[in-house]
Amino acid sequence: NRPKITVKKKILEKKIKNKTFLITGAGGSIGSELCIEILKHKPKKIFALEISEINLFNLLNKIKEKKYNLKNIKPILGDVSDDYFLKNYFKNKKIDEIYHASAYKHVSFGEENPYSMIKNNIFATNTIVDFSIKKKVKDFIFISSDKAVKPKSILGITKRFGEKIIQNEFLKNKKNII
Repeated sequence: NRPKITVKKKILEKKIKNKTFLITGAGGSIGSELCIEILKHKPKKIFALEISEINLFNLLNKIKEKKYNLKNIKPILGDVSDDYFLKNYFKNKKIDEIYHASAYKHVSFGEENPYSMIKNNIFATNTIVDFSIKKKVKDFIFISSDKAVKPKSILGITKRFGEKIIQNEFLKNKKNII
């Protein structure tokens, strides 16, 4: 029963139109919605980075179903924690904004697989933040979790750690990190 939020489309259009985005975890629930919402406002390009082939495939099908133009989206099968891949793939590509949605988000999986949760939610976040600084990306948006507030699980701890990485880089570089 929360009140409906009215989005000011002109503000979104100004922020998105003709800009280039990198969305990590683009095939996941949050990343795919980000892709679709951004596509509504005519970006120049979306680099949709996803480690799961089936999630990337499903994202493209979802975009086709909604009748958006696929020429504005570039699906990329790759690992956000692979610094070598990021540097080489995006070597000559300009990125205006990064939405870092790539993460493991299930508490029970994190408790059973702490190494994977730490690698993906902490080390990959550190890698993409470093990459954004080297590429001089204007804005970096981190998708965190309510589990990061007073964390009691591996998921919460790793997302809180990711927040701390970003806060530290913001203080060091005065970068637009949200």
